[in-house]
Amino acid sequence: MPGQEFYLQPLDQSEEVQDPEPKLEFCRHTGRSFEPITVLSVKANWAWLDTGLRIALVSEQGSVLSPRQLGAEVLDTIRIAMWSGPRNISTAMMRAWGSRADCAVMDEPFYGAYLSSTGLDHPMAAEIIAAHDTDWRSIAKTCAETAAAPIVYQKHMSQHMVPDAPLDWMNGVRHAFLIRPPAEVAASFKIKWQEMTAEDLGFTRQAELFDRVADRLGGAPPVAEARDVLSDPEGMLKKLCAALDVPFDPAMLSWQPGLHESDGIWARHWYGAVEGSTGFAPPSPPQQPAEELMPVVEACMPAYDRLQAHKLQVG
Repeated sequence: MPGQEFYLQPLDQSEEVQDPEPKLEFCRHTGRSFEPITVLSVKANWAWLDTGLRIALVSEQGSVLSPRQLGAEVLDTIRIAMWSGPRNISTAMMRAWGSRADCAVMDEPFYGAYLSSTGLDHPMAAEIIAAHDTDWRSIAKTCAETAAAPIVYQKHMSQHMVPDAPLDWMNGVRHAFLIRPPAEVAASFKIKWQEMTAEDLGFTRQAELFDRVADRLGGAPPVAEARDVLSDPEGMLKKLCAALDVPFDPAMLSWQPGLHESDGIWARHWYGAVEGSTGFAPPSPPQQPAEELMPVVEACMPAYDRLQAHKLQVG
């Protein structure tokens, strides 16, 4: 970061750092004095600071840095937005990323604003609106700037991005898309929400967001098919991580059961299936929706087919 110098200083004041994961103090040189910086965590030769910066503890040649050696690498937070729809494996995917020691997760940050703007009578709507930020610009700023960990994974529902929702924050975030066949989504969602429409499932909006990201990148962002992830979690997560330019972590393959502190307050209504899980379960036989839902399914198919054509493949 221009104009800033970072010094590594072990607590024992030794000349060389021998421990590959030492406990360190950091100071920022302001030109007149040294200001202490809190170290939030040290993992795999990296230290994560409360200033939202990641500092390398080893040189490019692999040698451990001297406490007084300059040149530590400063990297920005990696922010990942995963765009899904309801009744997908989006919560399980959030669990996977949340199991990484270098990752913090955000659970549907726009849900409160979405309910406030649309007036939809979702389960727990009043509680959600009262408990969560409903200011679109404030939420967008948080999504674009949060630096809670080296990686911040954001679970988003595509349908939450109403037509007048701000989208400029997306330019500084890496994006991926999680899909599931509309027939399976409709059959599952109907159990939780009787007044279902095609808009509630988010496929059309997801395709619009996909197009926006693809236009900016000049190519398709990564797309993961839910059934493929369940069939080969390790293979698909490795592909997804590679596509997002982050290292794969085996910790993503399992997690602690129960509700998590990072879950939205709606978890007790919507997260029953994942609450008892400790990892990705094998895929179940495809669900078939009632005949009355077929118009909804057919309305969603063109958007699903467009994204499905770009899905990641293992092997």
